[in-house]
Amino acid sequence: MRTLYVLLTHRLNEARRASVGLCSSWLPAQRERRSLVARTGWCHGGVDSRRVRRKSFLLIASLVTLLTFMLAACGTNSGTGASPVPTIVPGYGTSNGCPSDIVVNTAPAAPNVSVQPIDHNSVINAHVGDVIEFDLPFGVVWTGPTTSQGMLQLQTPAGYAWKATKMCVWRFVAQSAGTSQIIFTNRALCKKGQFCPQYIVKLPFTVTVK
Repeated sequence: MRTLYVLLTHRLNEARRASVGLCSSWLPAQRERRSLVARTGWCHGGVDSRRVRRKSFLLIASLVTLLTFMLAACGTNSGTGASPVPTIVPGYGTSNGCPSDIVVNTAPAAPNVSVQPIDHNSVINAHVGDVIEFDLPFGVVWTGPTTSQGMLQLQTPAGYAWKATKMCVWRFVAQSAGTSQIIFTNRALCKKGQFCPQYIVKLPFTVTVK
């Protein structure tokens, strides 16, 4: 990338010199050059200064456009910690127990550590840089973190619905070593007009990052 940048800079400087040098090389006196070009747009010897400037401008614009596209392409590369891309499907997520109607249809990068409700009785081990994913099944109303928890950086969207496995998903990135507790709760998912059990289940997860 640095080599390309040097090449483009070199070409840019050449174009700038060309737009000035072609005229300046023909006429010895600066005042005479300015007067002739202002009156006719031509340099001594038949060189069209306006055409030279136009060609130089097109070359410069092309080089700048190429560099812009290449820099943009570099910026699209993402690591395993990249956040998933969400869409909104009205009524889908909340009707299945997720905290919102945000749905992810394209699978994000696979996590380093996957956690399910059964794991709340054990310590979850991870390493710095790992993506830790909590998969909580449809069928109850889930509530979970909305901000980062200690050294665990919360990815957005938090608690999105994943249709493929019918899960509400939270993802974190382990930023540093340490221990943190992630707490989720669930309650009955009830329909209008039907009897609804009144309970709340608390599920704490202990995550240790080395």
